[in-house]
Amino acid sequence: MKVIEILSELFDPTHAEPLEWDKSLTVTYASGEVPINGHRIPIDITFAGPARGRVDIEFMVGGKFDLTGKGGAVQVFATVVNAVKQYIEENPKVTLITFTAHEQSRAKMYDTLAKRVSKQIGWHVIPYDEMIADPRLHGSSGEFTFAIQRGEAPAHRQAAQKPQHGEFVPVFYVYAYENPKLPVIKIKAKKSMDAENWVVRNIPGYKDEHPMSIFAIKTPPSGRTDIVDKGQVPTKSKPITQDPNSLGARLRAKLDTP
Repeated sequence: MKVIEILSELFDPTHAEPLEWDKSLTVTYASGEVPINGHRIPIDITFAGPARGRVDIEFMVGGKFDLTGKGGAVQVFATVVNAVKQYIEENPKVTLITFTAHEQSRAKMYDTLAKRVSKQIGWHVIPYDEMIADPRLHGSSGEFTFAIQRGEAPAHRQAAQKPQHGEFVPVFYVYAYENPKLPVIKIKAKKSMDAENWVVRNIPGYKDEHPMSIFAIKTPPSGRTDIVDKGQVPTKSKPITQDPNSLGARLRAKLDTP
C-alpha cells in the first residue's frame, strides 16, 4: 500500500482494534492485537504520566518499536489514535502529549500522526525545532520526539501544523566548542555530519576550526542566543537523463563535447 493511501485511512475508526486497559497511578497500558499479513500481532501502548499535565506515549508492535516493515500500518495507527482519544477523554487534566519514533525512517509517519491526531482532538503540534529547544520536553528514549499541546495553535505555530510530504528532516544546532565568537548555526539536515559539513563549507570562520571542536546537536548550546537560522542543507538533485535522440544530445555527439 502506498504511503498516501495509508495516510488517507489512518483515522478511519473501522480499522481500530479493541484494547484492554490496565491502569496504575503513573502508567496506563493498553494492549491488544492487530491483523498483519493474516496473523494477529500484539500491540502494546504505554501512557507514562501524567506528570504536571504531560503524558509520554510509546507503542510497540510485535515487541518492537517500529512498524514491523511488513504492513498493518493502517490498523496500527487507527488503533493508536483511538487509544489516544480515549485516554484524553478520561484524563482531562492532560495538556501535553509527547511520543517518539525510534528510527528516522519512521519519523515522517510520526510527524504526520502528531499533526493529524492533534487536529482530531482540537489540539496543535509544537513545532519540532521549538520542542527540541525546550528542556521540559527532553528525556525521551527515542531518537525523534514529537509533542502536541491542548488548544488551537497560536499564530507563530500555524505554519507547522501541516504534515510534511517529503522525508522528515530533523533540526541541528552547529557550533564551534573552542570558539564562542562564531555564531550557532541552526539548520535542517538528514544527518548531523551533513549539517557539520555544510556549515564548515559555507559559514565564514568555521573552516579554520579543528574538525573535532565542531558539534551538531539537537538542542541549542546552553547559554547561547546568537543563533542564525540557515534553513535546510540542500539535497543533491539527480541528473536528468537526456534522450540520446534529442537535438541537444545529437549536437553534442557531433561536436564531441561532454
